[in-house]
Amino acid sequence: MKKIILWSSVALAGLFAACDDDYIDKFDVESSITDVKNQTFTLTDADYSALANLPANKELALSKDPENKTYLDALKKVGEKGYFTDDITADEFLPAFLASRFPHVDMGSKFVVTYNQYKAPAAYLEDFDEMTAYTLTSKDYKVVWGNTLVAPFLTPSTLNKIPSLLSANVQNPEEGQLLVVNYAYSETEPSYGEEAAKVYQQTDKFEGEGNYVIVAKAKDGKYYPFGKLKNQSYGYGYMYPSPIEIENDIVGTEVGSECVVAVESAKSGFLLKNAWEQYLYMDDSHNSFSVTTAKPSSGGEWTITANGDGTFKMVNVMTDKTVKLNYFNNSYSFGAYPSDKFTGTSYFAATMEEEDGFKAYNVSIGEGTTYVWSHDKQRELWKAGTFVGNKNVPAESYLVSPEIDLTAATAPRLAFDMACNFLKGAQPSEHFTVWVSTDFANDATTATWTAVNVPNWPKTDSWDMVSSGAIDLTAFKGKKVRIGFRYVATDQKAPSWQLKNLKVEENAGEYYNVMLYKEVGENELARASRAGEVAPTASLLFRYSATGGWSEYKNDAVRVVVVDPSIYASVGADFLASPETVLPTYLASKYPYAEEDARMAVVYNAKKDKPEVMEFTFRGGWATTSIKVASVMTFMKDKNGISANTSVYLDSSLLGDEAGFKIQNISMGGATSEIWTNQTRYGWVASGHFGNDNLVTESWLVSPALNFKKATAPVLTFEEAINFCSEPDKFMTVVVLTDYKGDVNTATKSEPLAYEGGTGSSWDYIPVAPIDLSEYVGQTIHLAFRYTSTAEVAAKWEFKNIKVIEKDAE
Repeated sequence: MKKIILWSSVALAGLFAACDDDYIDKFDVESSITDVKNQTFTLTDADYSALANLPANKELALSKDPENKTYLDALKKVGEKGYFTDDITADEFLPAFLASRFPHVDMGSKFVVTYNQYKAPAAYLEDFDEMTAYTLTSKDYKVVWGNTLVAPFLTPSTLNKIPSLLSANVQNPEEGQLLVVNYAYSETEPSYGEEAAKVYQQTDKFEGEGNYVIVAKAKDGKYYPFGKLKNQSYGYGYMYPSPIEIENDIVGTEVGSECVVAVESAKSGFLLKNAWEQYLYMDDSHNSFSVTTAKPSSGGEWTITANGDGTFKMVNVMTDKTVKLNYFNNSYSFGAYPSDKFTGTSYFAATMEEEDGFKAYNVSIGEGTTYVWSHDKQRELWKAGTFVGNKNVPAESYLVSPEIDLTAATAPRLAFDMACNFLKGAQPSEHFTVWVSTDFANDATTATWTAVNVPNWPKTDSWDMVSSGAIDLTAFKGKKVRIGFRYVATDQKAPSWQLKNLKVEENAGEYYNVMLYKEVGENELARASRAGEVAPTASLLFRYSATGGWSEYKNDAVRVVVVDPSIYASVGADFLASPETVLPTYLASKYPYAEEDARMAVVYNAKKDKPEVMEFTFRGGWATTSIKVASVMTFMKDKNGISANTSVYLDSSLLGDEAGFKIQNISMGGATSEIWTNQTRYGWVASGHFGNDNLVTESWLVSPALNFKKATAPVLTFEEAINFCSEPDKFMTVVVLTDYKGDVNTATKSEPLAYEGGTGSSWDYIPVAPIDLSEYVGQTIHLAFRYTSTAEVAAKWEFKNIKVIEKDAE
């Protein structure tokens, strides 16, 4: 039988009333166990969904607009999209989420949360809201060319006709209207008449079989044609051509007809037939050529590949010998030679995948930047440019090679690959030049420099790499030299120059590669003129202005690209169903050397003849520009619960706590470990002294993002100690980055912050008086601590106890 004992509340109360005070105190003693959190984390997609579905947040959102429920709808989208907006802000809606995730934390708990904030698309994109398309018709081409020729395409000389065509065909255009114009295009002007003359135009691409004039440009600057032996009756021998005239990259009709070589497809390459109807072939024993009027049974096949510098490598398939123009016994002749015949001595080679011993020396540099040259490890090249903070910074600077020993040289040559951009009509030599010094002593201003001629510069603004061609260094044989790449920028222009694959070598004699001039004229252009209307092959974007009419659309904020019609053919449709997938590949092929954070506005067909725009940003590769921006906010728990602590942006002792700082080394100077280290006793410490040596270094330490959106008077304080340096301000500075995106090289930097800190000769920590940061209110910034050292001075810099707080915050 069970006994059930019931205690009444009255009896229970009496029992406790009978207890002594000491017993009751044991129930009221505050526990010594606390749960004070110090958490740093980043919200996940699941977190956004969770906070959007919290009853407390739904109630808060509904209270803002009970009638229309606009904020409730906006909260739902935060959960779906994974970012906060100006309507649903992190400081209002994260506290409830933190309270639900950490329900038992005590007062004093701190949460540093990284979250996504919505960033509105660039304002210029509004220009593209109402785009339409117009495709040129046969009637339009007839207007362009008149009655003397029917050519269903435009050429370089007729692109300027597009505005007048639009004026005649587009009725009642509106101010700012954008129109994608699709048209067929040919680089070569059409010929008039049925029997158009044949000419030969230089090409940098081998297009397979066809008629070509093949020449080599020699040291004397003259062009020597390939194809004929000394006499038509000869059956074999070397070719001893006389030079021909070439003007504006064109070989004329009469000259071309005497030098033309027919290139015919064969099983393993191509057959070559000269103007005497003779096929060229080789045997195994000689470096000369044999000829026959019948197709040769062996030794007559050749391969032709581009070298990337405007010349071509023409190789006999059977003998593996390469056609070269050779200067020997005071005359020029063509032969085909094994590679060891024309491959000479290498005196210096640098791919520039690493710094390769190159160093920058500034002659002058304007305000707004601290460097001109930098090594881009990701793209494996050296680059120069001083367009900083949306302005051109005047500068003069040399990138100087290691010493190159030419004491045993006879005819050394220099060559390198380069890309030039943002010249905007200027000649490369106005900003970029190459020099040689025999007395360089770590100072570009005191060295004696001799300019050398660069035979081949890029012809247009582009990130495409182009070979410089062979630069003669014979004047410096028998000496030790350094190569200096001199960059000059003005307040009007600060273009970009990129360099890689530098070589100083010597050929075993004078050997020259061939160049190709392809036949154009009646055989291609007149046929196209009779062929009728053709599909568009190119597109441009035009804009209407009531004052200026139609003109090609330009925007200083971004480069605008209209997708080639060929892209639609490649996907088998008139539009792109997945532009975010197709267009990054398209941009990578057109702009392989884009700068980090470069932007492109790409116009494409979302539906047939319905153009739209999508913005892409280059960050190691092309991707759609994100509308999510990572932001950081600190939350604290006090007696009223968890709330955003907008008075504290950064607060850390830094003692064994990196506090979200990131290291970026510009130059390690041979150091095998980091310049910056975080230590439990001293905080962040920087030093360029390793072993017994002072190294030449530059290294940055960048803070996490500091969101001053709601700030009023933020200030920075910290404690620092500096030793082994009599001029601390020269080697250690603190700046503000206003648009940092992972690379200090591309970020806009403030002037160094002014403050009194470490003396340079003591280990004593000096508290830095509050530094006013109020000019950055409304922005998100990063602090950057820059450390440099030289072979003479390598200070030690320590700082700790950093705070970025509102001026009146405790």
